[in-house]
Amino acid sequence: MDDPKLKNLRGKKLLLVEDDEFVRDATVRILSLYGLEIISAGDLSEAMAEFSRDKFNLALIDVNIPGGGGIEVYRKIRADKFDFPMILISGDLDSEIADSFREDRYLSFVHKPYDPIEMANQLAVICGA
Repeated sequence: MDDPKLKNLRGKKLLLVEDDEFVRDATVRILSLYGLEIISAGDLSEAMAEFSRDKFNLALIDVNIPGGGGIEVYRKIRADKFDFPMILISGDLDSEIADSFREDRYLSFVHKPYDPIEMANQLAVICGA
């Protein structure tokens, strides 16, 4: 946690969209250690309610969530012209789908299972910390 780029995550607000409660809770606990303020949602409707209620600097979105999927969350956020960094996570992300989003310089992909410390590093990289 002494890495200077990780210290730059402190105070940033992250929207975490993950339907697996265990993964969601563990991710919140670990990423909070880096000073991130984390708001979590378990499905599409919760995610969109949180997004409309608050302003975020980052988003970590599971592709396979109930109610429409993480790609739908991504598209709705981008449709509202918000260009903050996002990471889509999935255990089975189709490479063709991933390739279709390569033009978005504020988007990254991570495969499950992921190491939460590596996730913190990825968040720091994608937000330019």
